[in-house]
Amino acid sequence: MTAGLEDGPTTVEATRARGRARRWVVVATVLVGVLVAASGAAALARDNRRLAEIAAVDAAAGRATEAVRDLATVVRAARAALARSAERVADDGVRTDLAAALDTALTAAHVHEATVEELDVATAQIVSSRDALRTATSATAAEMSSWELARAQAEWSAARAHLDETLAAARDVLAASAGRVADDAVRQSLAGAVDSAQPLVVGVPSADVPALAAASAAVTSTADSVAGLQAAVTEAVASWTEAQAAAARSTAPPTASGTHSSAAKAPAGPRGATAPQPVPPTTEGHWETTVTYEDLQLCMDTEGNSWEC
Repeated sequence: MTAGLEDGPTTVEATRARGRARRWVVVATVLVGVLVAASGAAALARDNRRLAEIAAVDAAAGRATEAVRDLATVVRAARAALARSAERVADDGVRTDLAAALDTALTAAHVHEATVEELDVATAQIVSSRDALRTATSATAAEMSSWELARAQAEWSAARAHLDETLAAARDVLAASAGRVADDAVRQSLAGAVDSAQPLVVGVPSADVPALAAASAAVTSTADSVAGLQAAVTEAVASWTEAQAAAARSTAPPTASGTHSSAAKAPAGPRGATAPQPVPPTTEGHWETTVTYEDLQLCMDTEGNSWEC
């Protein structure tokens, strides 16, 4: 028993020791599980943050790309305006400003930043340069429009003045050629052209460049046409005058010989005396035209009569 008594306590202690060992194993297992779970949660949070950063950078890059795309459209318009406006503006300073704004915009379009903040700053610079370039382009276009309008108005004024001069000369020719052409149809054509030219200078808008250009072209063409008809009338008058002179020569009496006889000479005056001046011809007979052919000089009046002068 003694032995049994001695064995009793030893068995109880061993049982208790095994129980404690099992509890430590459970605790260790739980701790390992907790640590593993915590490590997984931290990694997941870290990955989520990285994904969010990537998404933010991607969104910022998208905004920058869209701003560059908008800027490209404005740059094309600015380049076209700069090319078209060469020597077509009164103040070349607007073209200088446009060229400077274009350089600034092209510089801003080169984006190399990687962070969200840097991309957003670059995007803001792109948008600002785009707006400045658009303003400079509009100013250049407005200056060019003003220059083109002033030129169109000047061309219209010059064309109208030329037409007025041409019509005035044509009216003078019509008045002087009355009854002095073989066929009056040529005069009637000129008179009709003069009458039809009058409406061309009425109702032309003073601020419409295409309308002014069209009116200038029409007026210039009409002036050239009137000038051509006027030349035809002048030629007809010359032909009629030549025909009248030929008719006068055919009916003129022969010149008597000995007209310049020495007996008709006046006595010479004293040496050094002033020679008598010839008497100027009178205007009786209403002289109209004088034609000289070699030794024959004919005068014609407004009624078609002719005689030797």
